[in-house]
Amino acid sequence: MATRKARVSATAERRVISAIAERAWGEAPVGESRIDERHRVVRSGKMLLVIDEEKSNLQFLRIVAFPKPEHMEAFLTAADGVAELGPASHNPGAIGTLQLVRWPDNNRGVFLNYAQTHAKTGASSYAPVKRGLLTYYGGWRVRALEQAIRYAHEKRKTLVLKRSFFEGLPGSRARLMADLREACRRTGAEISEEKYEIKVRKAALGGAGR
Repeated sequence: MATRKARVSATAERRVISAIAERAWGEAPVGESRIDERHRVVRSGKMLLVIDEEKSNLQFLRIVAFPKPEHMEAFLTAADGVAELGPASHNPGAIGTLQLVRWPDNNRGVFLNYAQTHAKTGASSYAPVKRGLLTYYGGWRVRALEQAIRYAHEKRKTLVLKRSFFEGLPGSRARLMADLREACRRTGAEISEEKYEIKVRKAALGGAGR
């Protein structure tokens, strides 16, 4: 069972990210905007990415994709069916979250920690998101991966996926790799598949704010 401290921390985080998304839908122009020192958003007509860069001994970058305001309630309800205190709990109403981690004194790269959709379709004891709605927002991970590639490029690092990341997820591997290849195509990056790691190196910066 989650501790009270963990619940309070998660509640505080969800208020910040959700508030940023709601504010950005009402005020931010299409494209990229800086909200504050830690947060920026990338808005298109279809979805909104909130980019949260947490600076500590380990530097985390969370890219949270939000649907249009009229669809947030559906994703908020569906998130009750996924892991408690995970990314879906921290970012209510979001489509999904991608997290990167890097060590400031480590030159090995920026590592993809997770890329999780916050809702499921089909039979469930909770109200699932309708398949058509999830399909409509199916490109969220490609857009998030585009931003991940750009972040690694800005830091002059390589984006790294450990092959162990895919253990136990054979079906998810094919989908994630397809999304990664599309993100690379859009940004001019190249994929290098090695024995234990998959590396993405940025060759040319592509367009922003798709």
